[in-house]
Order: sequence, then structure tokens, then C-alpha cells
Amino acid sequence: MNERNDFKTLTAPPEWEDAMCYRDWESRNWLRLKSEGISDCLSSRGQTIFACIDFKFEISAPNTLKLTYLESPAIGEGRVFKGFTPTESNSTKEITYRLVENGMPDRIYEPHWILTLDESPFPESIYVPEHSFVYVYFPKD
Repeated sequence: MNERNDFKTLTAPPEWEDAMCYRDWESRNWLRLKSEGISDCLSSRGQTIFACIDFKFEISAPNTLKLTYLESPAIGEGRVFKGFTPTESNSTKEITYRLVENGMPDRIYEPHWILTLDESPFPESIYVPEHSFVYVYFPKD
């Protein structure tokens, strides 16, 4: 796949769901990559939001996402996630990814695409528990 097709595929789903959590109603981990505007990633379990980070992204090299983190506000009063302000040392991150079509044929509901990141899409200073960095996309039709 080339970068142009990857960009189209990466931005097609409304969100990429964490493969570890997509059938667990208690957890909600996603990666939303938007062709324009602000993208985000979220990690939550039950009523607890561990992180919701806004960023802009680009494909900086073949199979490499460059995330540029943005100011991300706290969500709700007294919550675990207190917000995030990028600094010079944690304002960007480059992550190697693999994008595979029909990559999990042993699942009951087979995802159309599998997106694997070599590391967390969250800034290094943000703690997120139980995160696989493998995301799936199921077409809604």
C-alpha cells in the first residue's frame, strides 16, 4: 500500500477501536484519525477516562505516523484525566504502523482492517492502562 492509499484508509473509519477492548462494554479505547481538523485518542474503563488527547497527524514516511499533540482539556470535574499541555519535549511523536486488510479471520466478527502501532499513540507522560496498540475497524454497512 502506498502513503496516499494509507491516508485514505486511516481516515475512513469514524474511529479505530482497540482490539483488546472492542467487545468489552466496560472499556472504550479508540484512535480517531481525521483527514482535516483535530484527531484524538481516548482510553477509558467504566466511568473513568484515563486520557483523551487531541493531535494533528501526517504520514511522515512510509508506515510512519507523525503525531503533533495539541492542548487537551480535562474532562469533567474530579476525573482521572486532568488535561494535557504539550511541551517542547513531548509535543510530537513518530510511530511505525502496519495496516492489514482482513487480518483476524479467526474472530466471530471479522474486522475489515487491522492497524498495529509499534507504541502508544499517547504522549510519554500520559498513563493509560491495558492498551494493546492494535486497532480494528468494522464497516457499519
